[in-house]
Amino acid sequence: MKKKDIAKLLNKDRTSIWRECERNGGKKYHARKAKILAKEKRIKANARFKKIENNKWLRQYVIKQLKEYWSPEQISGRLRQEYPNDKTKHIGKDSVYKYIYNQRKDLNKYLRCQKGKYRRRYGTRIREKQREDLK
Repeated sequence: MKKKDIAKLLNKDRTSIWRECERNGGKKYHARKAKILAKEKRIKANARFKKIENNKWLRQYVIKQLKEYWSPEQISGRLRQEYPNDKTKHIGKDSVYKYIYNQRKDLNKYLRCQKGKYRRRYGTRIREKQREDLK
């Protein structure tokens, strides 16, 4: 099938189809390969936004404070308090949690409340009564 026929089927311009084919392999187009390449590009493009991974001082500070059993909230707050004008050292608590859960699972043990450790089993008392009434 020609590229202009594919473009007509997809309601796209033929040059868009041509560019997509050129970008991902030339003469034959492989959808799986194109998907993998696109995912790799997104990961590479977003890597610049990861402050902890890219800033050695910040990474060491976070690890040191976690080992002293500071919570990510405390780490984030202290950085904002000590360096109010330096935006490169400001970091959110969620970034610290993401760093721990995705990059450094060994630091998970230093968190005060382990994720999923204390799970509420039966919900609130009201829901517990509602379940009893259904029986």
